[in-house]
Amino acid sequence: NKILENGDSARIRNRFGVLYARYGQYDDATDQFKRAIRMDTSYISPLINLGNIHFLNENSDEALIWYQKAERIDPLNIKVIAAVARTQYELEEYQQAEERYVKLKELAPALAVDFAYLGNESSFAGRASAGTAKGITLWAEEE
Repeated sequence: NKILENGDSARIRNRFGVLYARYGQYDDATDQFKRAIRMDTSYISPLINLGNIHFLNENSDEALIWYQKAERIDPLNIKVIAAVARTQYELEEYQQAEERYVKLKELAPALAVDFAYLGNESSFAGRASAGTAKGITLWAEEE
């Protein structure tokens, strides 16, 4: 109905993808995100969201590729910064993760609290809190 009312668009496809993803239907979500990208290659939300799908499927290398595509379009986007940082942490690229975390703290201190483990890879507290924050998925619906 949305498409019939407003016409098809990358934003609508991305919203459908987020809806599918929130209910664990990752294949359908992936299809919607890829359609959105084909419709508008400069729209970063589906890039972030495809990264999220790969991250949730524990494919950090592929997630990082999608996040970095989004980062090239908008390097100051806080969702992108957080996503790249946590993925680099998972890939044991602690120095890079910490650098992005510092940027995240500057741009979005409230959000950075949820990812505090990124700034402290060597401590037990950092590793212990990583498991909790890893579950935070920042779906991008409007960018």
